[in-house]
Amino acid sequence: MRGKPTRTIAAGGRAALFVSAIALVVQISPARAGEDRAFAAVHISHQATARMVRNALEGAAQRLERPHCQELFDRYADAEGRPLRASLERAGVSGAAYLSLLVFYDGSRKPRCARDGTFAAAEAGSRIVWICPESFRRLAWSRPGTAEAIVIHEALHSLGLGENPPSSSEITARVSSACLQ
Repeated sequence: MRGKPTRTIAAGGRAALFVSAIALVVQISPARAGEDRAFAAVHISHQATARMVRNALEGAAQRLERPHCQELFDRYADAEGRPLRASLERAGVSGAAYLSLLVFYDGSRKPRCARDGTFAAAEAGSRIVWICPESFRRLAWSRPGTAEAIVIHEALHSLGLGENPPSSSEITARVSSACLQ
């Protein structure tokens, strides 16, 4: 009876193989500065929408690395009056890194997505963001910077920012002013 073919790797070959494997892991690690970030928490089955959300996340993260954009975390506060920066500090992450803690779902069945002009929704303090697929796709296609501002807007809600006041349009305008310049 024939056995399965086996490979024998000499000790030096094993070491080289191990080093190559480590190099590959380090090379594809998303956490290094200047490389694409991994936003694996996009649970949207429509591939074009999921891709557009990931693109908006990457752009939003780049914008949140700018000092002027980061000022949003000091300007806005949660329901207890604490600046949103305090929530980031409790989580131990920067604003850009916080985006990777959010979870994005298809919100097409959510009543909020039935309203005209709604691109996404998140409740204060929740890390779940509901994407309104059709409107978000149209926005991301025609105005990708504004789609990035919407992602930042929803991250602010996730950190504890309520709404009314400020209104949704006021939040997006402030994000656009601070981050899209």
